[in-house]
Amino acid sequence: MTNKEKIKQILEENNGIVTSSLCEANNIPRKELSRMVNNKTLIRVTRGFYRIPETVCDNKYILQNRYKKIIFSHLDALNFINQTNHIPKWNFVTVPTGYHIPKDGLNAKVYYIRPELLNEGVITITNEFGNKIKCYSFERTIIDLIRYKNSTDIEIFNEACQNYKDYENKDINELKRLSELLRINSDTIEKYLGIKLS
Repeated sequence: MTNKEKIKQILEENNGIVTSSLCEANNIPRKELSRMVNNKTLIRVTRGFYRIPETVCDNKYILQNRYKKIIFSHLDALNFINQTNHIPKWNFVTVPTGYHIPKDGLNAKVYYIRPELLNEGVITITNEFGNKIKCYSFERTIIDLIRYKNSTDIEIFNEACQNYKDYENKDINELKRLSELLRINSDTIEKYLGIKLS
């Protein structure tokens, strides 16, 4: 199999995206990617990420693969789990405290959390491009919105709380577990959601 054929196979397996690290793992020289960009058979999206011209650029997938510790949260999480009609103007992400992520070039609202709490409540969804994205569950998102209520748009906050009240698949035990881990007391949960945890 030629290098070009290997890249074509990677593109087919990754919804039209290839990375320089995938090429390295398959013993494909990076110059092959440069050659394909020059021939206009690939488009360089950002450092180390390329796509075929026919595909729409999945910026969130690229962002999460470029910065491996990112978890989509807050408004982005609500969007991914179909609990809001609001379209985020920027990327809402949570990362572990101390993790370096440049805020300016990424158009991101970055939240920091202790590393041991980062993966609590993480789910994996398949987005509209067919790519796997890590975001927070509805329970974790509600807890995060309550934690950051003062910096959350009141309309989005109220919509999320009402949607959770009406949500048929709510997991009260998980809500309680996460509220304890993230130090949101049960009175606060009851105040905003009308749900007793004790």
